[in-house]
Amino acid sequence: MNILKQIISFAFCSFCFVANAQNFQFKNIIWAEPNCDAPDFAKTWWDSGNGKLKIYQLMPEGSEYGDVNKMSTKTKYGVGSYQFFSDDNYNEIYIFYSNNTAKLFERTVKGKLIVANGLSIEGGVSTGTLIACDPKSKAAEFMLNEINKINAKNQKSTPVPPQNKPANRSGEDYTPPACEQAMRLVNNALDQEMDGIACITVPTLSACIKQNGGRSRNIDKLVNMCNQLNNESVKKCSPYNQAKQTCAPSGSAANFEMCMNRLGWYKGFNECKGLGDANGW
Repeated sequence: MNILKQIISFAFCSFCFVANAQNFQFKNIIWAEPNCDAPDFAKTWWDSGNGKLKIYQLMPEGSEYGDVNKMSTKTKYGVGSYQFFSDDNYNEIYIFYSNNTAKLFERTVKGKLIVANGLSIEGGVSTGTLIACDPKSKAAEFMLNEINKINAKNQKSTPVPPQNKPANRSGEDYTPPACEQAMRLVNNALDQEMDGIACITVPTLSACIKQNGGRSRNIDKLVNMCNQLNNESVKKCSPYNQAKQTCAPSGSAANFEMCMNRLGWYKGFNECKGLGDANGW
């Protein structure tokens, strides 16, 4: 991933960069707080294709998304800070740290400063710290599902002319327009070796290609790969699930974890947590 090298001059913003997704080194990472397995808030700057960068946010009250129109690294907060300009006179400044965390330092909404120096203007409360999440985390799973829902909804709201199976293609690969967004999501995840993230979208992509007369020589391989990954996870975590049933009557979450630790599941707990975990621990 390359940091932007070319400065573009604008009439009213000589320090702004074109918001090309290739210019942002922290794209396609899912960020969350307070943690990645039980997030209260999740955010990502996502490469939505055609060089565009889009922001997705997940909160208890719902989701938000929008395009980044301009981006700047010339902020008063120095190295590691990025300013993102969106619609409705909305912009934010985040600082990205070397320990894989990020923090909101400034936010302006419709010309009104809401956050400054990492503190809310009303109340002076510090903004939370975002953590970069593993692709197998709950935050990543929730975010990818939400992105797929939003994209599917947008495709329905903008009808695509019916696509017949293309003639005379001699068996070559063909991705129907209705499936291009799902294909980009899968390819982006695979490029960054995020197989778990890619596998969330693969079933949608496979069904879309079949329903729209497309063809992909790799889709069956991807489906098989994802099935294998899922089977390996289930097999690996089967002893964990058995231990969990033994420890479930322990009462509190703390007692539950102590019981699991005694049974030797301290190291594997986070990886297997969430696979059929009805207790939420």
